[in-house]
Amino acid sequence: MTLFFIISCTPKYQITNSNNNEELPRSIQFTELAEKTPSTLDQNNDGNPDQWKYSYPDSQAIEIRAVDLNHDGKEDIRTYFDPKGNITKEEFDGDFDGNVDIIDYYSNNKRVESHIDTNTDMTFDVFRFYNEGVLKREEIDTNYDNTIDVRYNYNADGRRIKE
Repeated sequence: MTLFFIISCTPKYQITNSNNNEELPRSIQFTELAEKTPSTLDQNNDGNPDQWKYSYPDSQAIEIRAVDLNHDGKEDIRTYFDPKGNITKEEFDGDFDGNVDIIDYYSNNKRVESHIDTNTDMTFDVFRFYNEGVLKREEIDTNYDNTIDVRYNYNADGRRIKE
């Protein structure tokens, strides 16, 4: 499996219209990067790696770092870096089932968008949009029917101001 496949599996979606009948984006599974041999680190000295670092000097993501948070030998967080060392994306498996539950997108090392699967059905149902790292808008599929039902706007203090 190549890096191109992994990046192309996680397209960025802009959910802008609740009248839009397009299905919400699906989650992905963490998969091994079979064609690359990562450098590894064993933080807890149990004989198994819990951090991996993949280098891709000729691609969009120059480096991917992965961490095993619960020490089961599987990646739980992947962080993607651009050639300047800036974070471009993070994928997180919060319930350790091998599926990505949260994807955060970054610009200039500040989070600009989050996609969250709250009910582990492999479809993202919460979308958060940020300006300069501050939450500005949230769109939610509350009944999991692949349609945005609720929208919230937030002020500069992070307080909800309008639905």
